[in-house]
Amino acid sequence: MSALKTAVRRVLPKSSLAHLRSSRNALKAGVFGDYLRTLSNSAHKLRLGSDYGGWTVPENTLHAGDVCYCVGCGEDISFDLGLIERFQCEVHGFDPTPRSIAYVRELTRGNPHYTFHDIGIWSSEGVLEFFAPQDSNHVSYSLTNLQHTRQTIEVKTKRLRQVMEENHHERLALLKMNIEGAEIPVLESMLEDGVEVDLLLVEFDEFRFPTDERLAAIRAIVRKLQRNGYGIFWIDNQNFTFVRHGAIPAGVH
Repeated sequence: MSALKTAVRRVLPKSSLAHLRSSRNALKAGVFGDYLRTLSNSAHKLRLGSDYGGWTVPENTLHAGDVCYCVGCGEDISFDLGLIERFQCEVHGFDPTPRSIAYVRELTRGNPHYTFHDIGIWSSEGVLEFFAPQDSNHVSYSLTNLQHTRQTIEVKTKRLRQVMEENHHERLALLKMNIEGAEIPVLESMLEDGVEVDLLLVEFDEFRFPTDERLAAIRAIVRKLQRNGYGIFWIDNQNFTFVRHGAIPAGVH
């Protein structure tokens, strides 16, 4: 099977592979019809950041001074910096892992538009164990032990609403989450607290380590987001871009 996958990757164009992966995950999430409708948004999308760390957002929705939270930085904040370069947004980055802390602080030193917080965003405040990745070359740890490892570090966590209140932010223009399997509890807490987010960018890491339970949880939270006014604007493999009703330009689905 791996040989077949390798052969397919060599033959198919990169764009076709991207659509194949995206449609597969949309099907697993129970939103294949929504995915097909999002293809009409191609003319209205804007991609910021590197091939690895980039995200797709609707064009003409962000403005100077907009508050953006980027949760999970790793060692690629090209999207975060793109928000600043393109729109002059006020970006807050969050990551409690040691390598990420060193990387982000060095890269953003002296940047007046970027504020870094060395904490984890979770469904509650506390001190929790973060589990190391299987590959020691990787930087991202997981609160939910997504990769079933034993090595841990202790990190401070806070609830999203709590952090916003501490920073005097009533709403967010954008919330990006790449947090290694912790995204669903955080999304649940966001909805419980009535946090207003115009653009919601979520990487569903569970697609990389699928179980029936994890896929059911993704389907449930996606349906819940849709019931609460969040439509799917774009799907790029396991990265989902949601937009809150009324927050996107006319003519965009």
